[in-house]
Amino acid sequence: MKNAKKIFAVLVVLALALSMVVPAAAAEKTAKINISNATAGQTYTIYKMADLVTYDVEADTYSYKVAAGWKAFFTAQGIEVDATDFILYNNTITDSSAFAAAAVKFAKDNSVAAYDTATVGAENAPVEFDVEPGYYCIDSTLGTNSAVKLTTDQVVTLLEKNSIPGITKSVYEDSTEDYGVSNDASVGDEVEFVITVNTGVGVDSLKIVDVLSRGLKLNSDPKFKTNSKGTLKIDDKSDNGFTATITGHDDSKSIEIVYTAVVTPDAIVSTGIDNTAKLIYGENNTVTPEVKTKTFVWSFDVAKVDSNNNGLTGATFSIFATKADAEAKTNALTFTGADGVYQYNPAGTVTVLESDADGKYTIDGVDSGEYFVREIEAPTGYNKTEEVYTATVTSDNKYNTDTLSVEISSPTIVNHTGTVLPSTGATGTALFITIGGVLVVAMFVLLIVRKRMTKLVYTK
Repeated sequence: MKNAKKIFAVLVVLALALSMVVPAAAAEKTAKINISNATAGQTYTIYKMADLVTYDVEADTYSYKVAAGWKAFFTAQGIEVDATDFILYNNTITDSSAFAAAAVKFAKDNSVAAYDTATVGAENAPVEFDVEPGYYCIDSTLGTNSAVKLTTDQVVTLLEKNSIPGITKSVYEDSTEDYGVSNDASVGDEVEFVITVNTGVGVDSLKIVDVLSRGLKLNSDPKFKTNSKGTLKIDDKSDNGFTATITGHDDSKSIEIVYTAVVTPDAIVSTGIDNTAKLIYGENNTVTPEVKTKTFVWSFDVAKVDSNNNGLTGATFSIFATKADAEAKTNALTFTGADGVYQYNPAGTVTVLESDADGKYTIDGVDSGEYFVREIEAPTGYNKTEEVYTATVTSDNKYNTDTLSVEISSPTIVNHTGTVLPSTGATGTALFITIGGVLVVAMFVLLIVRKRMTKLVYTK
């Protein structure tokens, strides 16, 4: 009887001990992984690294067996796996984030099958996975790497801490000595652009795609404007723009990238030249909304007329950047073109411009500012004016919009005729000279007659 009681007591103790070591339910999706604050358009992928065999709630101990395809990973991490695939964990993991990142990389490099995936449709929509008890790593195309362990009925909720990167762009305007979304310039001018990248959180690689439209040509390679952590690698470049990748950067930082372009003779007057940029990030190659700046070039006209406001052809002019140069007729600006239509070009060879058949000429490809016009030769039969005339191009909205407007003051230059000199068959002054000549002859004849008459009187 006593032996029976002892045996019963031992069995009770054993039952109590065994009740604390709970075998995990096999192949049943009784646990959950939830991701809150998920980012729209991103894909979340989970990988099962190990199966949960048993666990002790009070002791917080767990027994795992390696899932298919993962034994080499645990071994590479210094975690022993026995001959029956049980994991002999020895507390060597000190950085769980790095461990999760290494696990995700291993899965991708070795084509380990994913346990489940989900793509987020709306911003902040919850993502929920029903899973078997075990140990998992989680990856997202935005950059999330996490590792979680789950018991039979456990629910683990992870907060998406990553944030979406962003990009802005600005261009330098020399008249304000500041950056804005627009500027104006002359053909041949060097224009400076700044791209600002907000790195977000958890995004490893950021690709910039920059495109220059007709009228702008890449002049200098992009580079960090100030000292920034990370590397800027130029992937591709041409006259029309570049692609570059930022890696090794800090999270939640703004990185400024600067480069220059030159305004070319292809620039279209008044409509503005687009310069666009966008950012590509994450494994899904998510593309941010495109940002842009506009660079404008302008034109002005000069009219050549007579005193009756009729157009005069045959006049020639030069244009100068300063009034002093115009007065001295030195350092005339250079152009390309002919027959009343000219484009400013620092590499041009034309300095003396001729009006068209209607007495007008157009100058394009210029920046806002003042330009000084000086006549070189007047049309035949007209007096040349020595006056210096001013053409003014003024942008009136401070470069804070990509639809700049401009006020243009174009000069009208008047030539007057001088005295008409006598010539064969000419009228006007010639007629007066003829009449005067007749009067002189008549007076001469009269004088002779009077002298003869006086002489006759004296003789008698």
